Amino acid sequence: MNQSEKCLYHSKIRLELEEQLFSSRGKVTANLAAAYNDLGVSFSMNKLYTKAVPLLNRSKKVRASLEGFRKDHMYNPMYHLALAAWHQGNDDEAASLLFEALRDRIDVLGPDDRQSVRTGTLFYALGNVRASQGNLEESFVWHQKALIHFRATGGETHYYTAHACYRVAEHYFRLHDYHATRNLLDQVLKAYQDRPYYRQELVMTYFLYARLLRQTGKDPQDMLERAAAALAELFPKSRRSSADLTEDDLKGVNAYEF
Repeated sequence: MNQSEKCLYHSKIRLELEEQLFSSRGKVTANLAAAYNDLGVSFSMNKLYTKAVPLLNRSKKVRASLEGFRKDHMYNPMYHLALAAWHQGNDDEAASLLFEALRDRIDVLGPDDRQSVRTGTLFYALGNVRASQGNLEESFVWHQKALIHFRATGGETHYYTAHACYRVAEHYFRLHDYHATRNLLDQVLKAYQDRPYYRQELVMTYFLYARLLRQTGKDPQDMLERAAAALAELFPKSRRSSADLTEDDLKGVNAYEF
């Protein structure tokens, strides 16, 4: 059982318990809303989006019924509905959901709040969606905003900061600013290196680093070997060596929030 499957298993148990409590007490709670959300996320992580979306919408409905409800309390289901849409190629729907969630946070907390990484995740996801739509200039703006926000709220070694460093590094690589690219990738590796559960992100990072080294006339072999080794851990049957590793091999490496 991989991590996504374990998450799904435990999320199902949690929702069963919360629904039992609801049946006995007759009162909805924030825990019930969170349980619907978490099971929806677990289904999305396992690419079972048709099962995920109804649960995320159910979480929205429960949240809206709670005492003291505020619009920004919709963040979790809105964010994950957007990710589900994006992973299915529904970029316009994903962007609409993200902008709605961002407006809700701005209405309640003001522009670019620093209460948590949440606003940054909306910036980051918008950067990914705009990139999928081919709007790389706007994507760059959103990813930069996300990186600034994550550094201010999560710190330099937070995994969201590392995510944003990678995406901004991609932009700098595209713009041929190789010094900035390398600095950001070094920060990504520092954040991920001792966390083997970020193998998917590491594969992407090692491979981009190898491309950077090759582009700047340096030997990429070590980074290619690291990428191939991490890929083999993810997909033991892939049997891809560093010598024949290509960008096509990375298409199946699609971390949920990356």
